[in-house]
Amino acid sequence: MTLRYAALAFTSFVGLSTICAQDVLVYSNQFLAPIATPTIASCQQDFGVDPVNTLWAGTGLGTSSGTFQNTSTVETILVTGPADVYDDPSGIGGDHAIGMLNTFWGDKLGLLVDTEGLPFVNVGMDLSAINTTCGGPLPMDTVVFLLELLDAPNGMYDVTAGTVLDSDSLTGVGPNADSFVFNWAHAEGSLDVTGSTDGLVAVRMTLLRSSYAAFDNIYIEASFDPVISAVREEVGVALQA
Repeated sequence: MTLRYAALAFTSFVGLSTICAQDVLVYSNQFLAPIATPTIASCQQDFGVDPVNTLWAGTGLGTSSGTFQNTSTVETILVTGPADVYDDPSGIGGDHAIGMLNTFWGDKLGLLVDTEGLPFVNVGMDLSAINTTCGGPLPMDTVVFLLELLDAPNGMYDVTAGTVLDSDSLTGVGPNADSFVFNWAHAEGSLDVTGSTDGLVAVRMTLLRSSYAAFDNIYIEASFDPVISAVREEVGVALQA
């Protein structure tokens, strides 16, 4: 092989390796500052009851806009709120987190993302069982969230229905002895995009276990690989800090 063709072969190999290693940050949010002042629930202080999209649309980083849909009352928890309802010794939750009742109550949250032509959507986030006095205190358990990937052609989907392309589950740890104190654990999952009409999909989240739980520091990437990139995830968090 001549030097010229050897160089071309090496260049092609490097280019292919770069493509095969491609990860695209499509959405990342630490829920630092909402775009409006949360409407506080009548049943509990430090508990914002506005639709998630009202408070958090467009506040994340990445190639997708961060448009949410939710059913029922998916809340914004004011972790460091003025009523001092909650405590977070680790500081992982920052000032806000997203809270949900379990599937018995019908809470679901969907987030529209573009897969960027890549075959997998990988999701990482921090999870914690946490209680509420709205109808509670409620029984706590180890947190399990169901992730589902919904087809969303032309950006349209119904968070209560739709075609499920793939699913995975994220499992946290048991609750703190004081159920109003966060006990965070990091979890990751991967969803196969096969069957998507045009690459637009919605990541739907449903709480399966624990009466109530929160998530924070969400990181979503599109990738050739069904394993989340730890380096990319750290970069996503650092950029928003």
